[in-house]
Amino acid sequence: MTMSRGLYDKYEVIKLDGDIDPQADYFVLRMDTDPHARKAAIAYAESIQDENPNLAFDIRKRVAKYEGGLI
Repeated sequence: MTMSRGLYDKYEVIKLDGDIDPQADYFVLRMDTDPHARKAAIAYAESIQDENPNLAFDIRKRVAKYEGGLI
């Protein structure tokens, strides 16, 4: 079993519009290879369903791409 490093700075996040808060704290999930990231993304989609149903749908669609199933 490989020992995990825990939470550490692994990615540098930039926004395409260039508008980034230097105090922001981001958490990056790699959905193509990490089944735990996909579970987290689905939980996020469920959490925002009422507030932003379009984003929730898009997240579920992206997860389904890697899960090999339907939304």
